Amino acid sequence: HTAVAYSVCEKYRKTTGDLKPILLASTASPFKFPHKVLTSLGAPVSEDLFVNIEALAMLLDGEVPTEISDLKTKPILHKRVTSLDAMAEVLLDALSGGEMND
Repeated sequence: HTAVAYSVCEKYRKTTGDLKPILLASTASPFKFPHKVLTSLGAPVSEDLFVNIEALAMLLDGEVPTEISDLKTKPILHKRVTSLDAMAEVLLDALSGGEMND
């Protein structure tokens, strides 16, 4: 959602010509995208999402939010992987409540 705020900021600047500095504050948890945060910090990144989450917690000297740490024990509900070519068909099927969306 930070990207949406940035987009609005850029449109505002184009429309008004106002180039004063603007502070965009993000409220997204860094644990949602740990590989991106670790990369930006120059830290090693693992192929394992939960290893990255734990590494980030150690770097930030904090705790992983329960909602994120609990994901490790949750069942995977959506296992379908599709090609770009089939994406429109799969999306329409899923939106219509079809059986392709297993």
